[in-house]
Amino acid sequence: EILLGLPLAASVDDDQNGEAELADYKNKAKLIFKKMNENSEERCSIESGSYYFHYLIQNGVCYMTICDRSYPRQFAFSYLEELSKEFSMSYGNE
Repeated sequence: EILLGLPLAASVDDDQNGEAELADYKNKAKLIFKKMNENSEERCSIESGSYYFHYLIQNGVCYMTICDRSYPRQFAFSYLEELSKEFSMSYGNE
């Protein structure tokens, strides 16, 4: 059974001129979430133009980041794993 939840988001992109591009990538992220189901891979990288969406599913929570193509995949997943640990420590099974 798929449970839909509330997306939480944060951005370090403070470039006001890039808002249209950022909105486009947010829409692409929403499409990725809509296509997820119980058979989705737990770790996945999806190419989109000059960026990659990387996501990690752990304990029923999906963590996603968007990175420049040149950013190492290993670092992106290390970040997502750390984010997952912090989220789990803070919120547990809530």
